[in-house]
Parts: sequence; structure tokens; C-alpha cells
Amino acid sequence: MNIRIFQNTFGLIGLAGALISGSANAAMTVLDDPVPAEPSSFWVDWTSATAGAAGTVTGTLGALTVTYAGEVRSAQTDGGTNYWNPATPYLNSSVPGAPPASDIITLIGGNSTTNIITFSAPMLNPVMAIVSLGQSGQPVSYLFDQPFTILSQGTGYWGGGSTSLSQSGTTLIGREGHGVIQFTGTFTTLSWTAPNAENWHGFTVGGLMAPVPEPETWTMLGLGLAGLGLMARRRKV
Repeated sequence: MNIRIFQNTFGLIGLAGALISGSANAAMTVLDDPVPAEPSSFWVDWTSATAGAAGTVTGTLGALTVTYAGEVRSAQTDGGTNYWNPATPYLNSSVPGAPPASDIITLIGGNSTTNIITFSAPMLNPVMAIVSLGQSGQPVSYLFDQPFTILSQGTGYWGGGSTSLSQSGTTLIGREGHGVIQFTGTFTTLSWTAPNAENWHGFTVGGLMAPVPEPETWTMLGLGLAGLGLMARRRKV
């Protein structure tokens, strides 16, 4: 009888686990869509900015609030020159297209300031689009706190080419670099320093919210635990 109770209990655990896993996987399938339909739903819409050595910029990405704190040479939040044109350096399989607006934050660097981007909710595999990092004879580096991958690059608004961005560990090196890098994982903050001075280089960020388990996942968990409780009660009787 003890063996039968153990088998039934084990079966309930397995069933609950399978149901939870299936529901969670379904949630991931829906929410972990690698590319949204429109670029405007993927890239941050910067809405306000304060320039300076300790500047701030605030924006939105869907329901998220995104804030940047660090050096701000300048920022375009409502119109201006579209430095994301041509779009070629920003086209790859992980993003729906170049940033669709003129929004950009620009830096000079040459300091020890830690520049920090904060997301109000976890972001899945966030990306950073970059304009004019360094010059052909004046390389400029971004020293990040996380590993990244260069997704795409090419000739952009100020020139450059297909090899103008390179990396060494968590350091991005630009020689008139235009392109997109990606951080793999789930993040609420990203930070970096820009120790080399050059006037100027710019960026924006984008991505998707991290998947959240659907309510059905928690319902299945509750049913599984209730079943275990019932089996334990029968065993006592």
C-alpha cells in the first residue's frame, strides 16, 4: 500500500510538473517573440532630457519606463536629424529595423563616469544601436559591465564600414562604428564607461519585456499541490 501511495503521489508530481512546464512554455512562445511587427514598438521613445556631466534622459518602451543617467552631451527627443539613416548597419535578424525616429543620446567620453540605463521591468536580450563610435584614426571604447555580441554593422550616417566595430571581452571598440550590439539574458540595468574622448558618438536602446508566466501556470501549480495534500490525507486515514 505504501508503494501504491508513493506511486500515485509521484504521478501527481509529474503531472503537475508537466502541466506547469507546458503552460510556461506556451507563455514563452507567446511573449518571447524575437521580433515585434513594428520598429516603433521595439526602440525606446526618449521623451525628456537634461544635458550635462551628470545628465538624465527618460523615455518609454511600451509599458516600460526607461531612464538613462550619465554623461549627456545632447539628446534628441522630439525631431531633429535622423542619424539612423541609412538603416543598413542596424538591420539583422534580432531587430525589426533601424530606430524609426531621430531619438538619440550623444556622448563625448574621456571621463570615468558610469553611464547607466535602467528598465522599470526586466528586459529580454536588450540591444543598443550606436552611431559614429570613434574615428578611423581615433578609436573610442565602451567598457560594459556585461558580455555582448555585435549583431550588425556597416556604413552609417558618418561613414565607417563593415569592420568599424570590434570587441575585446566586454569592451566595444569603434573606428567610426555604426551598428547594433546585444546583451544576452534578462536585465533591469546596463552600465558602461567611455574613457576615450571624441566629439561625438551616440546611442539608443531597444528590446522586449522578459516573458512572464501566464496565470494558468500558477493555477496548475495550485492543482498539483492540492492533489498532493489529498494523497497525504488519504494516507493518514
